[in-house]
Amino acid sequence: MKKSRIISVRSIKQMIRAASATIREDRIRIYAASASFFIIISFIPFIMLLVTAAGLVLSDNDVKQVERLILLLPEAPAKFILDEFQFLTDQKPAVPLSLTTLALFWTASRGMLAVRGGVKSVFGESSGTFFVERLQGLVITAFFIVIIVALLVVLVFGQTLLSLLGDKLPALQPLLNFIVDISPFIFFLLFILFFAVVFRIFTPRSAQINSLSRHLPGAALAAAGWTLYSFLFSIYIEHFSNMSYVYGSLTTLIVFMLWLHSCMTILLLGAEFNKFLYGSSRRIENIKNQSKKQ
Repeated sequence: MKKSRIISVRSIKQMIRAASATIREDRIRIYAASASFFIIISFIPFIMLLVTAAGLVLSDNDVKQVERLILLLPEAPAKFILDEFQFLTDQKPAVPLSLTTLALFWTASRGMLAVRGGVKSVFGESSGTFFVERLQGLVITAFFIVIIVALLVVLVFGQTLLSLLGDKLPALQPLLNFIVDISPFIFFLLFILFFAVVFRIFTPRSAQINSLSRHLPGAALAAAGWTLYSFLFSIYIEHFSNMSYVYGSLTTLIVFMLWLHSCMTILLLGAEFNKFLYGSSRRIENIKNQSKKQ
């Protein structure tokens, strides 16, 4: 009994050491830092673009709804984004829309390229040509910006649409109420699907993980990790952190950077988990094939 316990403890330690060595070799933290840096920079032009669009499309009440949605984020990013959103809304910056869009696409695409590089590094493949990478980064960035804008539209006008449907079709009211009740779970599933799509797009073909469903385990782990870490991080910042004494007025930005860097690391760890599962299943298939030949 004691011997089996010692063996199990030793095997767990070996697994932890092997996982740590793999993470260091794949340079996950470096790619996570690069992605979080460019994503933070892209927030400013994105908010400026959002403010410009809000001034053209949304009413004052809709803008307040956007602010309430921002507050649903963890405390650190919510405060940073809300401060910038309110500042830009009050100031009405006269920056040309074309320049704002160009800055957004350049910075956001660099962040996406860092995530792409991290996923490729996980699967042991080097980066491709400069032009192809930049083109892929721009296309993927445009795709995800469309998704984010569509999600914001649904969040802002979703309640109004549900109310209209309930008025027009009273028989659907119980179903609509049920959808509202389980909306956090629905968004969590969409979170998993979003990460799975990211892994599917960025994973190199040489890894031979072509099915979207095979990326779901790592995506689910990353989504759960983001949710749990954000919850624990908000508790720590609220009750135990004294960062304001160290960083002063930069506290919000620093906290946001720390949170985003950790989230990017968790995302790439999800890719590592998929690689581990894929490698394990492939080893089992090889063993079965060898046994059949014998």
